[in-house]
Amino acid sequence: MTQSQLEFNDEGWPVVKPSDCAIAFGIPVSLEDFQRKPAHGFARQFRQSNGRIERFVADYELTSGVMKDCQACVITNLTLERFGDLFHRHQVVILFSHVEKSSMEFADGLVEIERVVQQIPEKFDGILDITMCFSRNLFRDLKRERPKCSPFYATEESLDAQAWLFFYKALFMYLKHRELSYPEASKDLARGFLGKV
Repeated sequence: MTQSQLEFNDEGWPVVKPSDCAIAFGIPVSLEDFQRKPAHGFARQFRQSNGRIERFVADYELTSGVMKDCQACVITNLTLERFGDLFHRHQVVILFSHVEKSSMEFADGLVEIERVVQQIPEKFDGILDITMCFSRNLFRDLKRERPKCSPFYATEESLDAQAWLFFYKALFMYLKHRELSYPEASKDLARGFLGKV
């Protein structure tokens, strides 16, 4: 466990259910999304790969269906403005996006980390999970600019986006059937999940 993870205190967090959480996709998750900007951001890595887009989209449809069945809020085509709105309705926001240097991908393009942080209300005292799109710049800026917000990441290990889809599907199933805080559930699951991937 890294020093940054140790700073996140698991104690004192309330029990959460999937209905308290939103998972928000700033990357393309449908064939139409991929076709709209094939050389842009996350989609660029699929350009020379036969069938990989279709497999990713199929995995998204499978896993997001389970997430929705668990009553989690699943947001696609995430714009910067929609991202900011999530913090008024959810205790936990999971940002599922792609990072390039000091920018993050949203449906409306790459956005500088500083602008991403500005979308989070200063009074938000919940969790922003940045596991999938972990950025040291985002983590640092959140700690400095939004001290009430708790940026969280389960691991620094590099897994592909499809693996993270299945991780979050399993996490919402786990939260649905257990009485756990988000940090407890995520870290419990990460230990077992990452051992098998």
